[in-house]
Amino acid sequence: MREFLSPKRESQIRKDEMSDAADIERASALIQDAFPAALGRVEQRIETAARRLGWPWSKAKKVWYGETSLIRAHQMAALEQAQMKEARRAHRQFIEKTARIAEFLELQDPEFHRPDIQGLRGMANEASPSSSQSGPRFGMDGTSVSRVDSTGDNGD
Repeated sequence: MREFLSPKRESQIRKDEMSDAADIERASALIQDAFPAALGRVEQRIETAARRLGWPWSKAKKVWYGETSLIRAHQMAALEQAQMKEARRAHRQFIEKTARIAEFLELQDPEFHRPDIQGLRGMANEASPSSSQSGPRFGMDGTSVSRVDSTGDNGD
């Protein structure tokens, strides 16, 4: 049996269930960042977002355009997680592309391009987290630098 609520109380309950404008704007920005233009047209990006987040297409569309009135905590967390995943992917892509450009310049004319090669390798080394580094690291002179384990032994 439904409890009778005064119109004032019903209005208050509806307001409590609504998210504030800042949350809605943040959710809209997160979904657009998490599913970038590289995925295609906006409709395709919304469809991809809905599928990956496990949301109905209409919910993803409303969040995308900032037309929703409610963002739940678990939905915001899912958006933040998706955005972080995209940021990590873009970061990996940046490191790989920077390394490829440095290798290309080295093949062309290593002496002429030395300052550029050193700069690119320096950026790649700075951008790459040392704890999860799987590829080679390069010193400023362009030589490969091996990783040393905690015992100080570099495997030689």
